[in-house]
Amino acid sequence: MDVKSQGLVCWKRWAVGLTFVILIFVLSNAESRAADKVLRLGLSFIAPGKGNPYQGISMPTIVPFHAVFDTLTYVDEHGDVAPGLAVSWHSNDAMIWTFKLRRGVSFSNGEPFDTEALRVSAEHMRSSIGEMETVGSNLYHVKEARPIDEHTVEVVLSERDALFPLHATLWRIPAPKLWKELGPEEFAKVPAGTGPYQVTAWEERGVFLQPFLGSWRAGKLDRVELLKIPDQTARLQALLSGAVNLVMGLSPEDKDALESVGASLYSRVIPATPFIAFLTTKDIPVKDTRVRQALNYAVNRELIIERLLGASTYPLGQLAYPGAFGFDPNLEAYPYDPDKAKVLLASAGYPQGFDMVITLSGRGANETLYYQQIAEDLRYIGVNVELQLTTAGNMTRNLFDGTFQGDAFALGVRGFDPLNAYRHRVCLGILADRSAYHCDASLLPLLRAARSQTSESGAQRIYREVLRREFDSPPGIFLWQWPEFDGVSAGVEGYAPLQDVVNFQDIWISD
Repeated sequence: MDVKSQGLVCWKRWAVGLTFVILIFVLSNAESRAADKVLRLGLSFIAPGKGNPYQGISMPTIVPFHAVFDTLTYVDEHGDVAPGLAVSWHSNDAMIWTFKLRRGVSFSNGEPFDTEALRVSAEHMRSSIGEMETVGSNLYHVKEARPIDEHTVEVVLSERDALFPLHATLWRIPAPKLWKELGPEEFAKVPAGTGPYQVTAWEERGVFLQPFLGSWRAGKLDRVELLKIPDQTARLQALLSGAVNLVMGLSPEDKDALESVGASLYSRVIPATPFIAFLTTKDIPVKDTRVRQALNYAVNRELIIERLLGASTYPLGQLAYPGAFGFDPNLEAYPYDPDKAKVLLASAGYPQGFDMVITLSGRGANETLYYQQIAEDLRYIGVNVELQLTTAGNMTRNLFDGTFQGDAFALGVRGFDPLNAYRHRVCLGILADRSAYHCDASLLPLLRAARSQTSESGAQRIYREVLRREFDSPPGIFLWQWPEFDGVSAGVEGYAPLQDVVNFQDIWISD
């Protein structure tokens, strides 16, 4: 494409983005009053499942849920489990967990929050529909919730789980009577939770909220509007023009443009660790541990983080991050050492390097850039990398069907419990399935032992041993904790997402 054509494409993209911004501005301001404190948040995606609290576990899908629902527990800034709708919990055998529930809490439709809400919720998750939804599939081992009294409930599991209070951070609780009366599809149109805001309209263009004044963590705004703006350039233009005052999903390169209008770039790390997974189930060079170590030494993580990620994160040498259960602070990242990488390649029988295909589904231009830099780092040690793009849908299908191509692919471990991803990295035993891309049978006894623990301390010791072994025999190229970037207008105060949860109850618009 010549320069003139490139300029025409950029102009068209800008024009489309501006037109979209103007439309959003007109629609969202049609009935607003000047005195209102309104948060208008631009998102790339609005969940098609609407207000079904059992659908979705990651942002931006679950952003509306942060305003409407509460979870049984939360994770604080230190990675510790903190009270949510449950204020305390205990178990003697990690099979039956007793939770004391928060008193004086009600749902936005007037129903009281009590143990009946958990009983109905657990019943739904074990239904044929609930087991297929995201939350139900993650909490697959919840058999039932047995009320002891109005605010004490026993959650019975089908298998031992010393970390269940951590896993319960996914458990969003809807109003039980309304849920049973309407069913999932109709409830999703008029969802009722215990959060600081309640839905007035859920449309394709956005979700519109008003305060739930009876919430135990009531919000401070007159209205919240979550607006769908799929294109990153359009989201930036929306904030620069004043059509919205907060956007999620920008890039470090947007910092100067934001500051030119008095706004700021807010960086946050999310509970996810991206890495380049090796396909070691095929007879290819990455099957050799020395090759996998060499590729880790070859990548200059610090330089990529500084130049392409706004110095917003840090290198990792494990598939866990600070705050994730089992994270080992003493396990440092592989240092950048291309000479050592070449020695390891030669010892593995590849003194001249080899050809390698890495498949990725780019989430944006910035992500594509750092994979290109990783490819350049690997080429420097003689590994000729070809980057192949595919869709996110294809990548997910390949992961679960075991239909991988090439030598490696971009992947990520998400959530507070690294153990959840091991079924794809152990090819036999209780965690095995046909989609394993990396076989390390030596981990299986440890993984079984971790699942049999009755205490967090016992499980943590085993998790750290697993992470240390994976450092020595890496399943992929370790990278960093995943950073995200948001644009925040002047006047928006209190915005401080924590562990992938937006703190809607603290956000305020100053005069």
